[in-house]
Amino acid sequence: MMTLNREQERVLALAGIVQAATVLYEVVMENKCDEPAFAVCMSSVYNQQPAHIMEVYGDLVGLQKGLSVLSRIFTAPKSLEYREISRYTISALHLARKLLKNKALTEKLSGKIHFASSQAQYFSSTHSNVIASIAQAYVDTLGVLPFRIQIIGRPEIMKRPETLEKARALLMAAVRSAVLWQQLGASQWQLLFKRKALTNTAQQLLAEIKV
Repeated sequence: MMTLNREQERVLALAGIVQAATVLYEVVMENKCDEPAFAVCMSSVYNQQPAHIMEVYGDLVGLQKGLSVLSRIFTAPKSLEYREISRYTISALHLARKLLKNKALTEKLSGKIHFASSQAQYFSSTHSNVIASIAQAYVDTLGVLPFRIQIIGRPEIMKRPETLEKARALLMAAVRSAVLWQQLGASQWQLLFKRKALTNTAQQLLAEIKV
């Protein structure tokens, strides 16, 4: 297992948020789903007490999509895609802070994730039944908080129930990584004042994948 310093761990958690946000954008706007990236996002939800960050994501390859977008998003021209990915990312960080302050809601969510995790062991991490459970867990917990994340997609795509379930499940994955980001001692101000360092670290981790 690759030895990571704390800054690299934080960037991986941030890449986890960005990956979930990117897959979400593609699902609701382009009607496509990067299945390997989606599977990593979903698997990250089930491991609630990891001994090491790579237990959450598997390996660097699993986060390649998130790292790739993260390595560009601060410097690239702000397209609609990057604006929406950024909005989902910031919103997930905000929801994670709210969640961590609410012990009762955190315990309720943990129980629901445990149920979905048991389903995933029987079916698979991306089975429609499991995705439906994660989506409902999001509605029943994070969905009751005063702050709501608005999912913006193409109407003809969003009208399909399975699309909305996938989108909510991906928001859950984004919040899971946002909780990890904060547990690693990171804070939202770093997105404003440490963008170059975050970009450089993401690029370094991407280079490790290509070696």
